[in-house]
Amino acid sequence: MDKEAIEKDLFEIYKALYPIINSSKPQTFFNSKFIKNFKYTPEEVHEILFASESKELKIEKKEVLRDEIANITQIDELRSYYYNSLSNLFSDIEDSQFINMITLPELKYLYSIISNIPIQKRKTKLDIYYMIKNYFDNEARTQDMIKNL
Repeated sequence: MDKEAIEKDLFEIYKALYPIINSSKPQTFFNSKFIKNFKYTPEEVHEILFASESKELKIEKKEVLRDEIANITQIDELRSYYYNSLSNLFSDIEDSQFINMITLPELKYLYSIISNIPIQKRKTKLDIYYMIKNYFDNEARTQDMIKNL
C-alpha cells in the first residue's frame, strides 16, 4: 500500500463531500456526527496532509517518555520514584531548573497512574508536580493518623 496515494484519495473524497456537507440541507443525507467531522476547509486539510514542513513540525513536537518514567506502571513504583528521585530533585533545585529537567508529558503520565481524571490543558509542570506531591503527602498524613488510632 502506498501511504501517499491513500492520503490523496482521502483528500479527494473530503474535497468532494465538503460542498455537500455545507449545503443548506445536509441532514437529509448524513447524520450529525458525520457532519461534525467536516470542520476544516479542503485548503486546511490539503495544507496539513501535503505540506512537508507541517509534517516535520508534528514530528518535532511529539515527545517521548524517558525509559525510567515509561517503566513506571504501578502506584508503588511511582511512590518509590517520587520519594527517591522526584521529590529530591525538586527540593535540591529552583523551580525554573526543575521545569527543564522533566517534561509535561512525563508529569501527565505519572499523574495518570494516580488518577483516571484527565488533567486540564492549562495546568503547568509545577501544577502537576504539586498534584502528585499533594497525593503522596496526604497519603503519608493518612497513614500517620491511622497509626495513632
